[in-house]
Amino acid sequence: MNAVPGRVRARVAVISVLPVLFPALLLLTVLAMVHVMPWPVVPAVAVALLVQAALTYLRLGHCDEPGN
Repeated sequence: MNAVPGRVRARVAVISVLPVLFPALLLLTVLAMVHVMPWPVVPAVAVALLVQAALTYLRLGHCDEPGN
């Protein structure tokens, strides 16, 4: 089988991260504002989710052949 087209891969990668991104950043921002956790955690979570989206994008680019 062929790899998933780039536009579809990008959409799936973004959609896979959105359900976690907004609630997590909202909650972490509130917790950082009330000094329950340090501020550097907020961008670290955003970076981690961007890495997850990038890995999802790359994984969808591989062929769906057995053994891959």
